[in-house]
Amino acid sequence: MIEKYIKDVLAPFGIPDNLSGKKCLEHAIWLRYNDPKLRMMNIYDTIGIYFGMGKKHAERHMYYAIEKAWDKDNGAFAAAYSNLTGYLIIDRPKNSAFVATLAEAVRRERENEV
Repeated sequence: MIEKYIKDVLAPFGIPDNLSGKKCLEHAIWLRYNDPKLRMMNIYDTIGIYFGMGKKHAERHMYYAIEKAWDKDNGAFAAAYSNLTGYLIIDRPKNSAFVATLAEAVRRERENEV
Protein backbone atom coordinates (compact mmCIF):
# COMPACT_ATOMS: atom_id res chain seq x y z
CA MET A 1 0.00 0.00 0.00
CA ILE A 2 2.77 2.43 0.88
CA GLU A 3 4.38 1.75 -2.51
CA LYS A 4 1.49 3.55 -4.22
CA TYR A 5 2.12 6.69 -2.17
CA ILE A 6 5.83 6.54 -2.91
CA LYS A 7 5.23 6.20 -6.66
CA ASP A 8 2.70 9.06 -6.59
CA VAL A 9 5.08 11.40 -4.76
CA LEU A 10 8.00 10.47 -7.02
CA ALA A 11 6.06 10.72 -10.31
CA PRO A 12 6.19 14.53 -10.83
CA PHE A 13 9.98 14.47 -10.89
CA GLY A 14 10.10 12.59 -14.19
CA ILE A 15 12.73 10.04 -13.23
CA PRO A 16 12.79 7.47 -16.05
CA ASP A 17 11.52 4.00 -15.07
CA ASN A 18 14.41 2.29 -16.84
CA LEU A 19 16.99 3.70 -14.42
CA SER A 20 17.96 1.37 -11.59
CA GLY A 21 18.33 4.47 -9.44
CA LYS A 22 14.57 4.96 -9.47
CA LYS A 23 14.05 1.60 -7.77
CA CYS A 24 16.82 2.49 -5.32
CA LEU A 25 15.11 5.82 -4.58
CA GLU A 26 11.75 4.14 -4.06
CA HIS A 27 13.33 1.71 -1.62
CA ALA A 28 15.25 4.51 0.14
CA ILE A 29 12.04 6.53 0.58
CA TRP A 30 10.32 3.45 1.98
CA LEU A 31 13.19 2.87 4.43
CA ARG A 32 13.24 6.51 5.52
CA TYR A 33 9.45 6.55 5.85
CA ASN A 34 9.60 3.57 8.21
CA ASP A 35 12.50 5.00 10.23
CA PRO A 36 12.91 8.80 9.94
CA LYS A 37 16.12 8.70 11.97
CA LEU A 38 17.83 6.25 9.63
CA ARG A 39 21.05 7.72 8.24
CA MET A 40 21.77 7.68 4.52
CA MET A 41 24.88 5.52 4.94
CA ASN A 42 22.67 2.84 6.51
CA ILE A 43 20.15 3.29 3.71
CA TYR A 44 22.87 2.82 1.08
CA ASP A 45 24.05 -0.33 2.87
CA THR A 46 20.52 -1.76 3.01
CA ILE A 47 19.79 -0.92 -0.62
CA GLY A 48 23.10 -2.43 -1.67
CA ILE A 49 22.26 -5.68 0.07
CA TYR A 50 18.68 -5.68 -1.25
CA PHE A 51 19.70 -5.09 -4.88
CA GLY A 52 22.96 -7.05 -4.75
CA MET A 53 25.36 -4.14 -5.18
CA GLY A 54 27.81 -2.19 -3.06
CA LYS A 55 26.72 0.84 -1.06
CA LYS A 56 28.72 3.15 -3.35
CA HIS A 57 26.85 1.77 -6.36
CA ALA A 58 23.52 2.33 -4.60
CA GLU A 59 24.52 5.91 -3.81
CA ARG A 60 25.67 6.52 -7.37
CA HIS A 61 22.52 5.02 -8.93
CA MET A 62 20.35 7.31 -6.82
CA TYR A 63 22.52 10.33 -7.62
CA TYR A 64 22.38 9.56 -11.34
CA ALA A 65 18.58 9.17 -11.32
CA ILE A 66 18.10 12.53 -9.60
CA GLU A 67 20.70 14.14 -11.87
CA LYS A 68 19.03 12.83 -15.05
CA ALA A 69 15.63 14.15 -13.98
CA TRP A 70 17.16 17.50 -12.99
CA ASP A 71 19.06 17.83 -16.27
CA LYS A 72 16.04 16.83 -18.35
CA ASP A 73 13.83 19.61 -17.02
CA ASN A 74 15.11 21.33 -13.92
CA GLY A 75 12.23 23.82 -14.01
CA ALA A 76 9.63 21.07 -13.57
CA PHE A 77 11.85 19.26 -11.07
CA ALA A 78 12.36 22.46 -9.05
CA ALA A 79 8.62 23.20 -9.13
CA ALA A 80 7.74 19.70 -7.92
CA TYR A 81 10.35 19.91 -5.14
CA SER A 82 9.19 23.40 -4.17
CA ASN A 83 5.62 22.15 -3.89
CA LEU A 84 6.79 19.63 -1.32
CA THR A 85 9.15 21.85 0.65
CA GLY A 86 7.55 25.26 0.34
CA TYR A 87 10.72 26.98 -0.83
CA LEU A 88 12.39 27.51 -4.18
CA ILE A 89 15.51 25.52 -5.01
CA ILE A 90 18.25 26.59 -7.35
CA ASP A 91 20.59 23.60 -7.23
CA ARG A 92 19.87 19.91 -7.53
CA PRO A 93 19.09 18.47 -4.08
CA LYS A 94 21.46 15.96 -2.53
CA ASN A 95 20.36 12.36 -2.20
CA SER A 96 19.75 12.68 1.54
CA ALA A 97 17.63 15.83 1.24
CA PHE A 98 15.63 14.38 -1.65
CA VAL A 99 14.91 11.10 0.15
CA ALA A 100 14.05 12.82 3.45
CA THR A 101 11.74 15.32 1.73
CA LEU A 102 9.89 12.66 -0.23
CA ALA A 103 9.59 10.35 2.78
CA GLU A 104 8.03 13.22 4.74
CA ALA A 105 5.69 13.95 1.82
CA VAL A 106 4.56 10.31 1.82
CA ARG A 107 3.97 10.55 5.58
CA ARG A 108 1.81 13.67 5.11
CA GLU A 109 -0.13 12.06 2.23
CA ARG A 110 -0.95 9.03 4.37
CA GLU A 111 -1.95 11.15 7.36
CA ASN A 112 -4.26 13.27 5.19
CA GLU A 113 -6.08 10.17 3.93
CA VAL A 114 -6.66 8.69 7.38
